[in-house]
Amino acid sequence: MLNISESGFMAETDGDFEIGSRVWLMLPGRERANAVVRWVAGDKIGAEFADPISLEPFRTGGDD
Repeated sequence: MLNISESGFMAETDGDFEIGSRVWLMLPGRERANAVVRWVAGDKIGAEFADPISLEPFRTGGDD
């Protein structure tokens, strides 16, 4: 995983994904998040969550 937001994520992968593919992201402390691949560029994919997720459990609390 390269980045994540409430609405989706970008990841680096050596798998073959097509736009429109369904993927599930496993995050610590929560059930898997269902997403749809929206773009593919080389070894990177961008996916949009079916339902927005909360990132609050992953915030570190520092605004340095």
